[in-house]
Amino acid sequence: MAQQLSKQQQREIKNIATVSHFLANKPYDLSQLPRTCPSYFADFQRLNNIANIGIVNKQGDLLCATNGKIDHINIADRGYFKNAMTHNSAAIGYFQHDRSWQAPSINFAVAIIDNSDQVIGALVSVIALEQWNVALNNLMLPSGARVVITDSKQLILANYPNDSTRWGRRLDDTDITYTQQPLTPFKSSSGSQQIFYHETIYRDQQHNNLAIYIALPIAGIMAELDANFAKFIGLFLLALGAFSLLAKKLLKQSIFNPLKHLTQAIERLANGEMPNNSEQPVSQELNHLYQRFKNMAHTRLQAEAKLQLKHDELKSLLNALPDDYLKINLQGDILNMSDSFKHLPPTAPHFHSQLSLSGLLGEHNAHQLLTHLYNKDEGFPLELTLSDNQQDKHLEAHINALSCQQQCVILLRDISKRKANEAALHLAALVYENSSEAMIVTDANGIIYDVNPAFTKATLFTKQEVLGKTTQILSSGQHDSAFYQAMWTELSNSGRWQGEITNRRKNGELYDEWLTIDTIYDAQRVATRRIAIFTDLTETKRNRELIWKQSRFDMLTDLPNRLQLRERLNECLQQPHNDSQQLVIMLLDIDHFKEVNDSLGHSFGDELLKIVAQRIAQQAYNAELVARIGSDEFVIVFHCADNIAQLKQQANTLLRALSAVIVINDEKLFMSASIGIACAPSDANNTEQLLKAADQAMH
Repeated sequence: MAQQLSKQQQREIKNIATVSHFLANKPYDLSQLPRTCPSYFADFQRLNNIANIGIVNKQGDLLCATNGKIDHINIADRGYFKNAMTHNSAAIGYFQHDRSWQAPSINFAVAIIDNSDQVIGALVSVIALEQWNVALNNLMLPSGARVVITDSKQLILANYPNDSTRWGRRLDDTDITYTQQPLTPFKSSSGSQQIFYHETIYRDQQHNNLAIYIALPIAGIMAELDANFAKFIGLFLLALGAFSLLAKKLLKQSIFNPLKHLTQAIERLANGEMPNNSEQPVSQELNHLYQRFKNMAHTRLQAEAKLQLKHDELKSLLNALPDDYLKINLQGDILNMSDSFKHLPPTAPHFHSQLSLSGLLGEHNAHQLLTHLYNKDEGFPLELTLSDNQQDKHLEAHINALSCQQQCVILLRDISKRKANEAALHLAALVYENSSEAMIVTDANGIIYDVNPAFTKATLFTKQEVLGKTTQILSSGQHDSAFYQAMWTELSNSGRWQGEITNRRKNGELYDEWLTIDTIYDAQRVATRRIAIFTDLTETKRNRELIWKQSRFDMLTDLPNRLQLRERLNECLQQPHNDSQQLVIMLLDIDHFKEVNDSLGHSFGDELLKIVAQRIAQQAYNAELVARIGSDEFVIVFHCADNIAQLKQQANTLLRALSAVIVINDEKLFMSASIGIACAPSDANNTEQLLKAADQAMH
């Protein structure tokens, strides 16, 4: 009976310690706790006869409690709190008057450790002595039985029969001879024969403990048995000779049959069943003992039923949590697991043939977990990967050792989606940071939140110089307000704008860019962010202009070439004809230019062509176009009245300018040229015919 009572109290205390460990290992943000703690604390509190549960920060300030009373409460002076914070483990306190519960209590504290293995606070569970004593005194113990539960200082926490005036007093104040060895008979102060038993029902890592002391009366039962036995022996001796046969029958009816029935009843009680009424002994003494066993069995069955109910409720609560759990021993054998184990691969090898960690999670993952079990590395999350034919699943595992047992609980959380999001964010960040196109992130009104390196390279502004400013910092002043008004109108209507715009770099240089602006909306379709991406068109335009110039201008003399000449002549010929004026072209060819190249070299000839081009341009300053269309051929285009004398005068002026001495590298040259003149529309009305006519005139 004493051992059964001790085990029952031990289970109650271990349940509270297990719940405290479980709640302490959950992740918490201490800055955002509600005053009454997370709502599921109340469920654990009701299931485990816990009066109050609270969370305390490193400084000992009470942040939350299930009863909501946290104002001006600091437990930094409590020994159990110091032990929990110093040793990163569970710690039990002593008899105290709890300031939040406002009643005598004994408290548990379990350190709360964050993901970086740092102690950030403690979870405190309060056991009210009043509730504990009521539960203890609800047990049906024999008359005269005495039970005392003490803390490490041998201060009384609970007693049977209940006497609240003894709470907090020392065990020395009772008449229990606690110095006796367990299961030692002794006489109490009242002289009654009793048997003594004591046991430690809980011990933390700092050797603080809870102990139970039990004294049960045995004198009454033994006296009755002794008296009945002596009476029976006397009667047996007196009737031995005359009633031998009757004695045999009486022995069978009064001793053996009742003992047999009592044995059967005790066996049924041991199996957790109540005995039948037919098994009740007739003998008063045996029946008295039978009734005591029956009361004890009734108490045991009730306690086991309550314990099973708590177990079922706790299991339902665990299954409702988002994490899955496994209970294993140190060899990796699975002892229990969630009913809905979502992370089980469909082709787990040997899972159904052997319920082991390696069969469920694979050899590599099992080895990694078991290594941390042996290293006692609790609370540190491990990342595991489960592979199947479709895709990999990523799990985060938290290992929690069960106190005083060679077992562990592993909490598993599926982090595959988080991993995928992290990979996507990493890829997006790489694209953002390494993109060759400049990017700007602003709010809905154009306040700059972020820019990428390509932006700083294109605008010469550093990131720190533009953060918090509007995009007007890039404004060039080349666009009027109507341009920007149209841009914002289109952004407001469609969420996107795209086009070419001129902006200004930090050094004042203007540049053209191709700009695309997109808008990001929230769930209510309210614009929250705008993403601007632009490409600097400066180099592109410069290259385009260079290509255009190279295709239409002579690289040596920088005069328009044959293609540009044709385009200009076509434009002139398509203009309305004026009868008072004609379109005149003069085709000029340098005489004997080939001999200059052959005798003096092509570089000398190139210098000669540059000088000739300059003299033609100087003399034909009123011409609409001067072009070089061949090696030594030039064309002068202008409008002139239909006056032959004027045309001849212009041609002679050009020839005289070319005939003047030319000095190149100390060499003196005297050049001459031939000129052919054609007029439109009298000589021709298209470009090719007009050039052909001028060529014929020149020859």
